[in-house]
Amino acid sequence: MKILLLGLIAVLLVGGFVWYSNMPMDEPQEEDTSSIDEQPEEVEEPEPTPEDEPDEPAQPTASLLDNAWQWKETQYSNDDVVTSLKPDAFVLTFMEGNRFSATTDCNNASGNYIETDGSLIFSQMATTKMACLDETQEAAFLDMLEETESYRISQDKELVLIMKLGTGSVIFTPIEEE
Repeated sequence: MKILLLGLIAVLLVGGFVWYSNMPMDEPQEEDTSSIDEQPEEVEEPEPTPEDEPDEPAQPTASLLDNAWQWKETQYSNDDVVTSLKPDAFVLTFMEGNRFSATTDCNNASGNYIETDGSLIFSQMATTKMACLDETQEAAFLDMLEETESYRISQDKELVLIMKLGTGSVIFTPIEEE
């Protein structure tokens, strides 16, 4: 049995060697030494143009920053109208640096906004978490801000936030500084 096993191993070794020695071998490649002795050619880069520079966030238009805005009502496309029960409590203020703050009938909110050519998006909203004992419209108000996709200032100088998919408009009146 040992002889048979040794014979089988010998056949496999010889067969493997013959197979390996018949495999095609890659020809040795000559080294490219041309780049070692030569200095790289200097390529003059063009001066950057304003179009090449990264876009900076758009600064808000002065009209958003001119006033604090008091929520008047929301008109939905299905003809429902939601009116603020405590108009003095709901105030939206836009600040430099694309930040906003808002007061509600229970808590305060703040976050970021992006305003570009009439589009307006609120993001990264945070609120204080005081317990609201009375009936509150806070959640509905904050949802309206989150659903905003654009805005306009009306002829009556009201801020009109247009909600996504044309579902409605949130109307604010300017709070005049005294």
